[in-house]
Amino acid sequence: MSNCGTPFSYCLETTETLSCLFLEILFSLDEQLQLAIHVPVNHGAQHPSKSLVSLAGVTTDAVHTSLSMLQRLLPRAGNNYRQTDASVSAASLVARHWYSTYRQFVSDNQVHGKCWPIRLPGNLWMNGDWHMGVLEGSVGPRQGVAIIMNEFVTKEKAVDMAIAGVGLPVFRSCYHDPSLSAIAEWPLDWFVPYIEGDGVIYRSTIAGYSSIATVLSHYLSQVISGASLSDLAIPILELLHSS
Repeated sequence: MSNCGTPFSYCLETTETLSCLFLEILFSLDEQLQLAIHVPVNHGAQHPSKSLVSLAGVTTDAVHTSLSMLQRLLPRAGNNYRQTDASVSAASLVARHWYSTYRQFVSDNQVHGKCWPIRLPGNLWMNGDWHMGVLEGSVGPRQGVAIIMNEFVTKEKAVDMAIAGVGLPVFRSCYHDPSLSAIAEWPLDWFVPYIEGDGVIYRSTIAGYSSIATVLSHYLSQVISGASLSDLAIPILELLHSS
């Protein structure tokens, strides 16, 4: 049992990770959403891209149940919710992590060999994708692109960042290379289902998600601060339908 009075904790390094947990729960309850994320755009490609998923058909019951589960899973943060209020407790029986937060957690709490990854239930999970770019109006856009391509988007740098705990490689071939798995903190081939599995949910494939992400995370912050679900379920449902 954790210090927060719950066996479960979740690393809320940003409110966006709260939205990811909510969406994982929501997708696990909605069969139509599950079917939608399994439909590839290009069946003939080696790694088919995902089709756009619409949240317009999400039901009131699914949203209310998802919010209720979210509120029960996470410790109540009170009226002054902050990201740091919901950090992972070393006393928790189970914690939801990204790769980078897991590595940081193990390092900070000196629990190497005392905790280990287990697979998420339901065969559904949000992809922790990240993006790099050059700001509009930059005086050196070509140099910026060159830095990204040469310093970050190479197989060698990807492996270095994985070993350092920064993030998982963006190259799929890394997960099938036994030599790389041998030197990583945790064998990279263990993560194959999270990279290539049918149940991977990409936020970029949720129609209109970028336009509702900020408001959604704000609503969900209120949920784990103890706000009434009856006051928030309808606004969240309408927000999802508007995407």
